[in-house]
This record gives sequence, structure tokens and C-alpha cells, in this order.
Amino acid sequence: MDRQITDYESDHTQQDNESHFKKIYILTKTEQIIKEACVNNYSELIVALSNGANRIELCDNLSQGGTTPSFGTIKKAVQYPIVVMIRPRGGDFVYTAEEFEIMIEDIKICKSLEVKEIVTGILTTDFRIDFERMKILIEIASPMKVVFHMAIDDCHNYHKSLEQLISLGIKRVLTKGGKHKSALEGRDSIKEVVELFPQLTILAGGGITKENYLGLAQYCNLKEVHGTKIV
Repeated sequence: MDRQITDYESDHTQQDNESHFKKIYILTKTEQIIKEACVNNYSELIVALSNGANRIELCDNLSQGGTTPSFGTIKKAVQYPIVVMIRPRGGDFVYTAEEFEIMIEDIKICKSLEVKEIVTGILTTDFRIDFERMKILIEIASPMKVVFHMAIDDCHNYHKSLEQLISLGIKRVLTKGGKHKSALEGRDSIKEVVELFPQLTILAGGGITKENYLGLAQYCNLKEVHGTKIV
């Protein structure tokens, strides 16, 4: 921003000046949007931060939608602003008792490494929030913050599920607006929940890139965006 303002300090007409200030305003608004880059490993984390990412969702196996990264990767990355994925496998978000135990142990590992935030989600067999299991994970994770991921988009009752997450104390939700192929397709739904649920930070994700995030953010009044190509 300092460089942009310095460039302005030259002899422009009033019209040029106003145009320039509009550009500065747009730049300022852009910089206020948190860009969360979803990465597959430590090397990608460094590249994303170098390219302007404000926060990192740290995963493994992005080809399967992202799973829990290794102990070593988390330990190396914890010095940066990360959110660690807690997901024992790809596929759906309905987990066995054994998979749930694995999630608990992974959360304990993150806690021991002083991770600040994790992202996770569990559904029941009828595609509703698994309230009791989520409550257990949140209690074990404390004082780490817990973000609910795109499992929300698989829920039958999208709005009611968001209300349940609020009652669990969830403050941020990653979503593409429900059962849509992308956040762009679900933009009207995203815009609606931003207005309906001011208690939540709606983190839009799904097909968002560095080329299209600003238009979507302005349309939906988003403060945060997420993607593998966000920077």
C-alpha cells in the first residue's frame, strides 16, 4: 500500500486523482479479505505464504479431498498460521468407532504440538451433524479452535445444520453453499447464510481462485475465502 500511495503523489488532474483513490480503496478492501490456501505438504505451504496466503489449511491427500497430515509435517508447520485437517480418510464423513478414535488421537497430537486451529466434521448415517461426536471432539480440542469443513454441504437441512454448529460453539464454517458443484454455483446460498448467520464466519470454498475470489467476496459480502489456487 505504501508504494501505491507514493505513486499517487504526482501531478494528476482531479479526475485522475479520484480514479487513483478508487484503485487504492479496492486494493485496501482486497487486502482485508483473508485468503486461506489449502495445501498438500510443507513445501506447498511455504510457496502459498510467499504468494500472499494469510492462512493455511494443512492437509495430506488432496486428491481425496484432504486427510490428516503427518506428525512431522504439523510439527514443522506449526510456526505458521495453520489450520490442521482432522480427517482419517477420504470419502464420506460418516465414521466408524475406530475412525473416531483415530480422530481423537490426532486432535491430541495437534494439541501437544500447540496447534491453534483444526478443521473437521462428522455426519450421521442420515447425513445430519453428528452432534454428540462433534461435542466430544470440541471438548477434547479445547483451547484449540474448531472449524467445521465441507461436510456441512452434504447435510440434508443446510440451515438447521448451521444452527446446530452455532449451538456447539463453532465460529467458522467452510462451505460452497450446500449441494453445489462450486462456491460460484452456490453463491446465492452463500450470500444468504452470510446474512442469516452473522455469528458465523462463512469461509467460502470450492472452485475459488486468485482470479475469481474478489468478485465472489464482494457479491456475498465475504471476509474469508479458501482454495488450492487462491494465491
